[in-house]
Amino acid sequence: MLAGQLNKRITLQQQSSVVDTTGQSKIVWTDICTVWASVRPLRGREFFEAERLNSEISIRIVIRYRPDVSATWRVKYGNRLFDVQEVINPFEGRVELQLMCRELV
Repeated sequence: MLAGQLNKRITLQQQSSVVDTTGQSKIVWTDICTVWASVRPLRGREFFEAERLNSEISIRIVIRYRPDVSATWRVKYGNRLFDVQEVINPFEGRVELQLMCRELV
């Protein structure tokens, strides 16, 4: 991995649930860490869902290896949010992680 390619700052977030003052459980996202990353679009598509036109963008985000990253996390990049779909450790090398993500626009 070339460190010069990790030129974007992203924040990894983990989902948790809390109980508010009315006793209702709600989902919140907690910042876990901010790391350097490479952010590369893979493809985009448009689709109809519930009679609305939506678009979806697939992104590959590469970061240095961390043992705790999960496919239930999300990535915050500027004002954009990406759901992590898969976490790939290429060749089981523990050098980098590839986060295959999806952004709904």
